[in-house]
Amino acid sequence: MKKGKTPKLGKRVKIRWVDIENNTNTQLSKLKLPIAENEGVLVEWDAEDPSGVRRACLRSGVYLSDPDQLGDYLIIPMGVIIDWSYL
Repeated sequence: MKKGKTPKLGKRVKIRWVDIENNTNTQLSKLKLPIAENEGVLVEWDAEDPSGVRRACLRSGVYLSDPDQLGDYLIIPMGVIIDWSYL
């Protein structure tokens, strides 16, 4: 991840991150973690989750008429983020 760089909240970003993979009946030599990529408006960065894990949060959709910002969000643990960029 970009050392010392913090993306600005409210900006459109792309985040690349390592996803969890479950493998059943697979050879050890064939295992690898998948890389995921998501885009959206950054609404949290390095925020503390109620579980104590640091997280980032992307919003991909929101109902503008809803005062509680009902919408579609993706929470990504900070420890699995590879990098990010502005769109």
